[in-house]
Amino acid sequence: MGCPVLPISEIFPSLKQALNQQTQIIIEAPTGAGKSTHLPLFLLSELDSNLGKILLLEPRRLAARSIAHYLAEQLGEKVGEKVGYRMRGDTKVGPDTQLEIVTEGVLTRLIQADPELADYQMVIFDEFHERNLHGDLGLALVLDIQQGLREDLRLMVMSATLENQSLLALIPDAKCLTSAGRMYPVNCEYVGVTARHQVSSAIANLVHRLIAEGESGNLLVFLPGQREISQLAQLLALPRHVLVCPLYGALTLNEQRQAIAAPPSGQQKVVLATNIAETSLTIEGITVVIDSLLERRLILNNKTGIGSLQTRYISQGSAKQRLGRAGRLAPGKCFRMISQEQFGTLDKHLTPEILAADLTATVLELAAWGVTEPEQMQWLTAPNAARWQMGVNVLQEMAALDGQGKITSHGKAMAAFSAPPRIANMLLAAQQLEREYTLTGLTHLAANTMVILQRQTRQSNLEVECQQGLTAAENKLYQQALQQLGLSGKPALPLEYIGLVLALAFPDRIATRRSHSDAWLLSGGFAAQGESSLWHNAKFIVVADIGADPRGGDGQIYRAAALDIKHIEAYLGHWLQWHDSVIWHKQKQQIVAERQYRLGKIVLQRQPLNDVKPAQKQQALLQGLFSLDKLPFSEAALSFIHKVNTARQLLPELSLPDYTLATLEREVELWLVPYLGNIKSLQQLQQLDYLPLLKQRLDWPQQQALDSALPNYYVTPAGSQARICYDADKPPQIEVKMQHMFGLNETPSVAKGRLALTVLLLSPAGRPLQTTQDLAGFWQGSYQAVQKEMKGRYPKHFWPDDPANAIATTKTKKYMDVKN
Repeated sequence: MGCPVLPISEIFPSLKQALNQQTQIIIEAPTGAGKSTHLPLFLLSELDSNLGKILLLEPRRLAARSIAHYLAEQLGEKVGEKVGYRMRGDTKVGPDTQLEIVTEGVLTRLIQADPELADYQMVIFDEFHERNLHGDLGLALVLDIQQGLREDLRLMVMSATLENQSLLALIPDAKCLTSAGRMYPVNCEYVGVTARHQVSSAIANLVHRLIAEGESGNLLVFLPGQREISQLAQLLALPRHVLVCPLYGALTLNEQRQAIAAPPSGQQKVVLATNIAETSLTIEGITVVIDSLLERRLILNNKTGIGSLQTRYISQGSAKQRLGRAGRLAPGKCFRMISQEQFGTLDKHLTPEILAADLTATVLELAAWGVTEPEQMQWLTAPNAARWQMGVNVLQEMAALDGQGKITSHGKAMAAFSAPPRIANMLLAAQQLEREYTLTGLTHLAANTMVILQRQTRQSNLEVECQQGLTAAENKLYQQALQQLGLSGKPALPLEYIGLVLALAFPDRIATRRSHSDAWLLSGGFAAQGESSLWHNAKFIVVADIGADPRGGDGQIYRAAALDIKHIEAYLGHWLQWHDSVIWHKQKQQIVAERQYRLGKIVLQRQPLNDVKPAQKQQALLQGLFSLDKLPFSEAALSFIHKVNTARQLLPELSLPDYTLATLEREVELWLVPYLGNIKSLQQLQQLDYLPLLKQRLDWPQQQALDSALPNYYVTPAGSQARICYDADKPPQIEVKMQHMFGLNETPSVAKGRLALTVLLLSPAGRPLQTTQDLAGFWQGSYQAVQKEMKGRYPKHFWPDDPANAIATTKTKKYMDVKN
């Protein structure tokens, strides 16, 4: 068998050698080099089929089918012979299949079923630069297999770019082969569009202009989603010989094939595609790419863990992949619908999905693998810790994991079921409830609900949707689910239990309406908005579809069903529990203690709690303290704090603790809370004398050393005492009448002479006359001007001509004259 000559062929001699010497290989080759379409043919010709099959992971279903058909055609065979594919709901493999192309979750299913992958000799990850979550998980699992079960299993990672060197760091012993590829020059032009809503019309104008100017090649337009594709298709008014072909995931297989195939002779094609066309797919005859630089991405709310599809700009790396589509066959053109300056602000690389995605399914897969902590695996990028914990919490609510994060028997059944964890739990738990309580048809209702949930309905009452029945395609999915559950027949669906069934999938999304409004509190602890009339003003609903709130709140409810709370009480009573609640009530500004009968965070009943434990009260007071902008320190307390911090800086030998405000606020549990036994309200907190509590942080020798080095008062030459004010933003200061300081030529200081005091000299009436840190300089300088003015204003007071050598006094001039 001969391989067509493409750029990837240049690495085949080195690859052949590496296959005999290495079990880990990295292939770097740009888009169009032939990684997906020609390298597999080479491997089929080189590898001994007796050693096992080859698994090729393709992130996208359309690409997997397309590559399988292309490779089979090159071999003169049909799909399912030497080359086959596996994807959810569609498998074509046979007894002679040597290369299996699989999508997303299929690889993990195969690994869970056979941890050694005994039937396979090599696993290939294609388009790894896309950083798909399933790709990252699959790579971690295969590395685990290589390390512990099969040293002979070959691993190949193929990527269009290895700009991020972390892959080489993860598998440093891998042989890295690079193909320069072949791409014709592509002229890139930036078309600045000021607002996103103008992008479709701007692209339509550009397409019309290009066709009018005689552009003969096919055009590929990248848009964020199906809605924008439909809008643009309606805006285009093109000659009859120009075909407009949409391309996105929800199309039928035939519609997708029509979009990627070459147009009939004499015709031209404009393909309107989502990022499904970014890599792997070969779309015939493309010479022009028009890129909106937008994509629809699932963004998770860090607070709620709920994802919503949002339109975002792609990375510069993704834009480079899209541009490459125009230069595969001949010199091409690329039009980017933003300014060049704005393009420079885009992220350099795509954020790995593992940092942004819902990790519930990943946590369940790894629990089934025997892993309870992400640190137990080798990751290219470690999972987001907060998202991991969210996944653990959801699975523990479903009893899929125990308290230590280990998988339960129910969790194993969920992991083996070919559905996302929430849906798997809904089906399996409904079947268990049906058996236990003889709820006839409950599992069929759950299967029916599973199918309904896959619809693209934006806003609805799910009970009404269930009443409307299923389409032929939906009924096929329904029957497949029943078959997997070992069920048949068509009993009447008990629609009154739709809320109960949904609650099995979304235990954290049971919601109660607030005060006859459209505001809802969810059992997961966050709020959302939803039009209550859709669910006939029910008090409780279960939310199946929730997205970002356009008004900036936690969420907007789109699809839900009413819930009879009595069904939870009757069949899921263990979800309802009494809790002691001792909290700081922000509105009342005091501690509120009560017993609460709760469903998640929803309080169904309240009772006063009289027996409040000290630890509970302390935690509530902590909440109150942390709710304050700052602790209500008095001036004396603040002065002490600043004095200690000054001593720490100037006298490290005293070994004083940190008294910065940030540290004191962070450590209130240590120095403050234990002494708040009788405190219950904000008013009492504000009236508290904090100074003694602050002093208790120092032992007695430290207090003595502090008071000696930085005293609270300065004794003047006249024998009077002046209070020393310690401030955070300026040197310590005393305020003293000028007569009390006569005869003193050295400026007073503290901290063993290391810090001069600022002296504010006052008139006999206590008004400021001079501020100085240089008394000797003041006596010799500007004192004369002060003396002249003060003699006239205060003639009875002592104003000597030589203050540096005069006697300090608290008396009047008459007393001084008599004394002299």
